[in-house]
Amino acid sequence: MCSDAAPKISIIIPAYNAAPTIGRAIRSVLSQSFTDYEIIVVNDGSADETASQALQAFRHAPATTDGRRLRLTGHDSNSGSAAAWQTGLDAARGEYVTKLDADDTLPPDALRRLVEAAAGGAEVVRGQFNRIEGSRRRKAGPRATNVTLNDSPITVDYFSLWGKLIKRSLLTTADMRAFPGLDRWEDLGVVARVMALEPRTVTIAEATYDYRIAPKGSSLSTSSKIRLLNDHIGVARHLDRWMAGKGLSEKHAEFMLHLKFAAKVKFMRGKKKDPSGWKATFPEVNSKVMTLRHVPLIYRLLFSAVSLM
Repeated sequence: MCSDAAPKISIIIPAYNAAPTIGRAIRSVLSQSFTDYEIIVVNDGSADETASQALQAFRHAPATTDGRRLRLTGHDSNSGSAAAWQTGLDAARGEYVTKLDADDTLPPDALRRLVEAAAGGAEVVRGQFNRIEGSRRRKAGPRATNVTLNDSPITVDYFSLWGKLIKRSLLTTADMRAFPGLDRWEDLGVVARVMALEPRTVTIAEATYDYRIAPKGSSLSTSSKIRLLNDHIGVARHLDRWMAGKGLSEKHAEFMLHLKFAAKVKFMRGKKKDPSGWKATFPEVNSKVMTLRHVPLIYRLLFSAVSLM
């Protein structure tokens, strides 16, 4: 690699207490057939050996790899995944950027397939992904290329920063920065703004990401549920204001209704349901629940009933 030239891809790996998996993630990049990339590991104030494990993995880079394309940066204290992504993006030099979670991996040839698909001038390239849970493995992901924001279900398929390339120039303006302190749906908060601008997008059939599902542990604590709910509502509010500022509220109204519904749905989950909180938050959704085509009918019926309580 030429150290003076900007790489084609910047791969940002936010990492917090990821010592058991960070090496595997980095090695999956180092083994790619496409090599014009930089790896930026953002150690987000980890209390374990994340940094040393990352550096150890870097030492196994091919002899042809420019060491300046392997960078470890980070925060002295844990700042959250949104801040870690933004730190990595601010350091990135690639024409395109992508995210790799520290507990996931890239399949062989993933980068080559994405870059080849971008050759026609695409600003966003989306691949499929392998959903890996224990010994179970299945392929999933978005199928169609010309899908509008209103047509996009709110799932990791469409709104992850991983498994896709995004032109870095789309992300460098001040109004595209990650929403600070909102660490649940942080990817959605970025990708929804990108897709609202209707970039040239290509979707390919090959899997470009290995999404590893951790074994299910105990249920979320009450405080974790509250944080999740508050972050989801916060992202929806930020996006609502952003859409209004861009004059895009009417164009993407269906998406925003669906997003607001999804953001507040946790008011009605778990043992301690809160119908009053549900009705008071984004009340504009309440009378339109039955129009939400991405929500299964049974849930539309149930939440329509809640709105009438």
